[in-house]
Amino acid sequence: MTRPDPLDSILASPAPVASVITSVSAFAAAPGGGAIAVLHRTDVASGDEVIELLRLDARAQRRAAVTLSDTPDDMETALVDLLTQDTDLHLIIGETMPPVAVSDKARPVAAALAALGLARYDQICRYEGGVMVRGRSPEGEPSLYLLPEGAAPVALSLDGLDLSEHRQIGTSAVIGGALFVSLCDPVAGFDVVRWDLGAPSEPAQTCISRGAQRFAVNAAVAGVLAHDKGLLVGTAALASPRQPAGFWGPELLLVKPDGSWDLVIGQPRFSPGGLLLPASGLTAGMGQVQNAALRAMGSDGVLTVIALQDYAGPPEDDRRAVAPELSHYNGAVRLFASFDLQDWTELPHDLPGDIGAVTRLHVTEETLFVGFEALGADAMPVAVVPLAD
Repeated sequence: MTRPDPLDSILASPAPVASVITSVSAFAAAPGGGAIAVLHRTDVASGDEVIELLRLDARAQRRAAVTLSDTPDDMETALVDLLTQDTDLHLIIGETMPPVAVSDKARPVAAALAALGLARYDQICRYEGGVMVRGRSPEGEPSLYLLPEGAAPVALSLDGLDLSEHRQIGTSAVIGGALFVSLCDPVAGFDVVRWDLGAPSEPAQTCISRGAQRFAVNAAVAGVLAHDKGLLVGTAALASPRQPAGFWGPELLLVKPDGSWDLVIGQPRFSPGGLLLPASGLTAGMGQVQNAALRAMGSDGVLTVIALQDYAGPPEDDRRAVAPELSHYNGAVRLFASFDLQDWTELPHDLPGDIGAVTRLHVTEETLFVGFEALGADAMPVAVVPLAD
């Protein structure tokens, strides 16, 4: 006799809401080749946000779901515990709701994050010895904090970053005892700055400037991935069809913990450090000259997969009007895989033709989970691409 799976009894679906954008903000590995997907359902009219956890099998079929609340009761807590058992998911953030702990070890961290009083939480990164959080204050100012274990929070100084309406903080990641933060700049090209986590009171040091000497063609860091070889950095031009500067293709860089970096995929060029040649031998945009972003990346420690997605937004006369959240890079998708970051193979796929912006990739031994943006309060913005031969 087969025992019933307790997850089959969990039924939780949000009520339909008009003008809702649903997107995947994170994946976590689950037993059996499946995944936990963190969905954000945002009503664009009211700004209301709902966060839903989905447990998916290896074919991205929904096994169970639960909607999170600001103040979970015992039943919701029990369902979340059941849903996330045997996974590496610990903490979930929404843009406006307080951080939600989904494991006992994360509850003190969630309480410390909530005590910061941020009006918005953009990103949380765990590192050995603490947690980094990026968000905005109630006054709308950008904020970066370190929360060392057993110590008071440390606010990182943003002085010297020259932030403005169009020069904004973008992605962030922690590798090798250092915090890396990108700065979008559609005029001069992105910068990447580095903080030593062992000396957080010291000012940030610039390790990549002027779009890696590609200037406005590399206006923004579109995505990052902490990799065993360093920090992978994908770029975007933030250009529209009226801006030919964007039609040169995105690049992939590899940043080392000390701040030095190499060109993995990109345009050969001279820099202050000498001639830059792509280690893969592949030029920007994987050889296709067009306005695209290299945003979503994923790796299981063996295989690395990247997604290139074309710009499909409206034409803009001013490049600064192309939003740095990259929502208009929601055109055709190309997927590439590599075991060594040098030899890359394009992956065939049958992703929906009207797929929204790809936000997350999750790699397992046999399956690539693709998370994207979709319209509708009941949208299921996850697709799979088989990886096994």
